[in-house]
Amino acid sequence: MVLKMNHSLAMHAGEWLKTEIVQPHKVNVKDLAAHFGVSRQALSGLLNGHAARTAEMAIRRRRSQRAEITISRCRNTLRRYGR
Repeated sequence: MVLKMNHSLAMHAGEWLKTEIVQPHKVNVKDLAAHFGVSRQALSGLLNGHAARTAEMAIRRRRSQRAEITISRCRNTLRRYGR
């Protein structure tokens, strides 16, 4: 069974980042932009709905997520073995 989402429920990537990450966790836009490897202006444009997420920004975000997962796994392994 395939579920189809109504287009009216679709959310702009910037709106999602803003409501799910930036605002609830009080993340600084400048720091988040540096983390993603994009300019503050580019991220601000995305968050405010003035720009679409580019393929490059999506790839950078994905790479940063992978790096965080790898670092987290390493820390957990070190804790497990008492290092």
